[in-house]
Amino acid sequence: MSIRRISFFHPLTAMSVRAKLRLSAAITVGLALLVALTVSLQYKNIGQASRTERFAHEMVKNVSDLNSLGYTYLLLQNKRPQAQWQIKHGTLGRLLSEYTVRDPNEELIMARLRSNLEQVKSLFDI
Repeated sequence: MSIRRISFFHPLTAMSVRAKLRLSAAITVGLALLVALTVSLQYKNIGQASRTERFAHEMVKNVSDLNSLGYTYLLLQNKRPQAQWQIKHGTLGRLLSEYTVRDPNEELIMARLRSNLEQVKSLFDI
């Protein structure tokens, strides 16, 4: 009794060298296109994440400055910190209005940030 060897690459043995080279080149080009597509999609995602990170950093910095100016105004009770607070509040409002939302969850967060900013202004104006 003889054992037959089953080869998965049996169809390739009947191909000519030229056909094997063409198949190899086609597979290589296909993989290169797949890699290029993946890189371009990830580049887009990284760009969006970078913009979101810059926005978040600016918001944290400006909210911290606004908080500091509020305490300064409470301590000194003069016009300079009040004017600076108003300018910083306007900067925060502009940042919130310029940011483009890409997700419904982000829209809820942005609405809450806008609402909080207006509530803080009404408290400061008292």
